[in-house]
Amino acid sequence: MKIRKRVILLGLSLGIILSQFIMYENNKAYASNWITISQDGKSFIDTSSISSHYCLGNNCYSVWLKHLNKGDDEDKEINAYLGKVWWYKKVQYVINCQKKEIATKSIAFYDLHDEPITEGIKTLPDYNLSWESVIPETIGEGILNTACIYQQNNTNYTNPYLYQR
Repeated sequence: MKIRKRVILLGLSLGIILSQFIMYENNKAYASNWITISQDGKSFIDTSSISSHYCLGNNCYSVWLKHLNKGDDEDKEINAYLGKVWWYKKVQYVINCQKKEIATKSIAFYDLHDEPITEGIKTLPDYNLSWESVIPETIGEGILNTACIYQQNNTNYTNPYLYQR
């Protein structure tokens, strides 16, 4: 009887340890690799977030960007809409490398304390994405080139083609 109790206790202990390990692995934060992609230094791309994204057989990737509030008229309009001042926003884009198109998938606004502003969190289903042509010599082209080159070369692309004149 004592041996059976020990086996049961050992099994329970191993089960608890295993469940804690699984919870740790599922909740583990992965390091972001934010690099600047704008001349003003207020837009960043997370190269660690670049991943394949299904889009009707094309060569597509998703990527997260962070944009700081510049205080321009557009940003002030967003502040008014949200009813709060946002410090930065994170935007998930889907990039079609072959067609040179970009679509916004998700957006979230954050305040000065890194807290999400609930009214500013939106995610679109893939069937509702609005694809736009990437305009040359813009941040959009920088996003496209960084994501496509990074994934195709499977490297740490730390010096993305920036908007240049």
